[in-house]
This record gives sequence, C-alpha cells and structure tokens, in this order.
Amino acid sequence: MLSMNQLALLQERLNLGFERSGRALQRALSSADLRLEVRELRCRAMADFSPDSLCGGGDVAAGVVLRFDGGLRGTALFAMEPEAALGLARGGGPDREPIAFFTELGGTVLSELLLGTTEGLDRDSEMGPPQLEESSLMAIMASTHAPSDTLILTMRADLVARDRERDAFDVHLMLEPKLLHGLLGEA
Repeated sequence: MLSMNQLALLQERLNLGFERSGRALQRALSSADLRLEVRELRCRAMADFSPDSLCGGGDVAAGVVLRFDGGLRGTALFAMEPEAALGLARGGGPDREPIAFFTELGGTVLSELLLGTTEGLDRDSEMGPPQLEESSLMAIMASTHAPSDTLILTMRADLVARDRERDAFDVHLMLEPKLLHGLLGEA
C-alpha cells in the first residue's frame, strides 16, 4: 500500500486538483461562493473495496465515469446519491437538460481533479468522454474490469454553497499500483 509520506503527498496533490475542480464548478453553476471540502481520503486495493464507500451508504449511485490513459492510466468515478444528483443537475437552469448537465459537471470535477493532481509531473493523460452510470457502486466498479490489485483512492467530499444545502459526493480514482507509486516517487 502507501507509506504515510506518500499518503500526505497524495493528499497535497489531490487538494490542488480539488481547487481546480471547485473553480470550474463555480463557473458552471454561476456560484462564486461555492467550494469543495474533502472530508476523508482512503486508499485500498480493489479486492478490499466495499460498498460502504458510497456517500450516504445507499444502494444505488448516480455516477459519472471518466477513463484516462497515457502517463497516468485508470478510471475515475464521481458518485452521488440519485436524489442529490438530480438536485445538482437542476442547477443548470431551465435551458439545460439535467442528465447531460450532471454528466458534464461530474466530468468537469474529474478532469480538473486529474489535471491538478498531475500538474508539473510531466505525466500527460488523455481523457475519454464522461459517461453517466446509474447502478450499485459495486456494479459500476466491476464494469471497469480493473484487476484486484488496482488501487482505489476514495475521497469523500462536500459541495458547499451559501444558497444551497451541502451536497455529499465521492470520487474514486482507480489506478495501477506501479503508476501511483511513480506519481508519488519514493516519498
């Protein structure tokens, strides 16, 4: 797994990525006071993953999956409980189709998180289009076909804005162990 130093470095890099994600969401939702607050970071192997990782512990997740390849390879998942996802999706206004808007928002969070996390590391990654998934968290994870030694970084976070309730979401980054160790160096 990861050493304490590697976990601290990873948290620092992910915070940079979440700052980028927060600014992008501020623009998308036209909410200058919006911020993302990371509550928890976990790292474990796919074989040790359990559904308790879903915010709220529900059986079904509304998720956006983003695959990435290149210097950093893996799959990212932005997951919310369906009711919270629908509330967030309606933030696009009457002219935006809610499902497309939610998919776009989830893709924005994930792509900006990945760009911020790898910034300055000479690890360019190509990202595929974001895809909506609504199923159990375990089914979404299984659909990635990741091997059992894949490392899953789970971040529990909240989207906080003055004019709305706190929205809980999870981000799961599924990475090859050797690539993650390369990203973090020998810290």
